[in-house]
Amino acid sequence: MDKYVREVDLLTKTSEILEGFGRGDSNISTTCRKLMEQVGEISQEIRSLRNMLDGQKKQIETCKDLMKDINYIEKLNAYIENSASDMQLCNGDSTEESTTYHPSSASQPWNLVSPQYSVPSSKKSLHHTPSRPRITPLLREEFDDIPKYMKGRLTYETVCNFIAAFNSTLQKKYQLFSRPRNTLKGRMLTQYDIYKKQENKETIEKGIYFCTAEDLKSMGKLKFDKAEQNIMNILRHAKRMREIRSTGIVRYAVLN
Repeated sequence: MDKYVREVDLLTKTSEILEGFGRGDSNISTTCRKLMEQVGEISQEIRSLRNMLDGQKKQIETCKDLMKDINYIEKLNAYIENSASDMQLCNGDSTEESTTYHPSSASQPWNLVSPQYSVPSSKKSLHHTPSRPRITPLLREEFDDIPKYMKGRLTYETVCNFIAAFNSTLQKKYQLFSRPRNTLKGRMLTQYDIYKKQENKETIEKGIYFCTAEDLKSMGKLKFDKAEQNIMNILRHAKRMREIRSTGIVRYAVLN
């Protein structure tokens, strides 16, 4: 009802203006022309303000993306610092061995090479053996190049958080696995033996770091639901990890 009342008022005013033109009222004609000019100026200003607003919205979105990158870099730096300090505690005060895991002093020595048992003896082996078990973070450009059907609704930040949890799991596993077996007791000794049984010829000879779904659930606090399985597919696509299947075990191995 209010709408119709407003329309009637507008028609009444329009009629009065037209009657003024018919009588040749110069004051009304001059006022209308001024009003039309002012309306045109206001419309132009509104368009300019809208363009400015659109530009500011784009800047805000860019700033949000930058903040996400900064937050991830801060988390990554904190993780690297913690990893370095933990490795020093695990490996002792020797600076020469601070980037490798200590050989095990288990009663049954291994005949093959394994990341947790070997200390590189040449420049070549040192070059190819990672200083610590971790997946290299995914760059935003790499994430943008992932096919849409593979990403679905996953965000870059979600993938980065998953990688951080994966790396944390690897760190915890190999901190335990690098310790001499005869120094462990109870649950830690049981877990050590589980890790040892999960090794196979390939992982030992090539010095491959890996973890299992159970490791990711218990130490990384991951649910391993459909979304996180999609992230694993993304990491395989980006050549960050691969699966090694044998003896009924699925190993998620670091590729970089």
